Amino acid sequence: MADMGADFPRVCLKNGALEMWINLPDLDHGAYRSTRFDHAGLIHSLRYKGMEYFGPWLKADHDPYSHEAVNGPADSYGVLGYGDTDSFVRVGVGVLAKPGGERQFVWNHTYEMQDFGRWQWKECGDAIHFEQVVEGPDGWAYVYRKTVQLTQEGFRLQYELCNTGERDIDMEVYNHNFLAFGKFPVDSQYSVEVPYALSAVTMDPRVSLDGGKLSLKSAIGDEDKTRLFMQMDGSKQVTDHRITIRHASSCRALEISMDLPLKRLVVWANDQAIAPENFIDVHVPVGETRHWSAEYKVS
Repeated sequence: MADMGADFPRVCLKNGALEMWINLPDLDHGAYRSTRFDHAGLIHSLRYKGMEYFGPWLKADHDPYSHEAVNGPADSYGVLGYGDTDSFVRVGVGVLAKPGGERQFVWNHTYEMQDFGRWQWKECGDAIHFEQVVEGPDGWAYVYRKTVQLTQEGFRLQYELCNTGERDIDMEVYNHNFLAFGKFPVDSQYSVEVPYALSAVTMDPRVSLDGGKLSLKSAIGDEDKTRLFMQMDGSKQVTDHRITIRHASSCRALEISMDLPLKRLVVWANDQAIAPENFIDVHVPVGETRHWSAEYKVS
């Protein structure tokens, strides 16, 4: 597996049995320089009682310009202003150039960065705080803050988005959550559970659904055609936004919860990582600020 952490700028947070390494935003030297995911708080590694939860999952040599060159939780914000001018905006990324002749946004394309914004970060005990300020084109502007905070049971992600521009921000956001427990292959030892009955928009024969539990029935491959992609309905109840990923033989689990409704759930996987992608809607009118958070509990 390609390891992307050793030679890139990062910080370490420790709290009892937890040890976390976080890559820092840096367009010149950072581990991630692509334009799909938020650059704030990209967790390279999380170890708990000797087990890695967010280890490397790509087999290819690490390429910081690859759209998927990340581990662990990775937020992806909807595009703002795409098609209005020759540039557009992504929260946590910056102002990006729209290629001439491109008619539709390409989700896995690495776009040219026109303005990365003004970044700062500060370590504070068992937490690190990030801030990005962007003053983009056509009335798009914001101040984005994100905190990664260790807790006794895992960690918390806290978000703040202030709309300082002239246009309402209305976007879909998801966290890809690339999970790789130890070096175990992704197979029938894995399951994903939620508190409500799952309804699949797309079904895969390698998966079974039983109420709120999704179980893998066989091993998942790494080629594009053999990777798993299952889309399921969400729930309007905030208390239903709780997703538990279990690995049976190692008796390990990770629970993810948020304080916003789960719009929909996608479960993606290859042979080394399983990723519950939890989608939410974020709406920030001009001059207002929104806060939300996510809790991660390891066991």
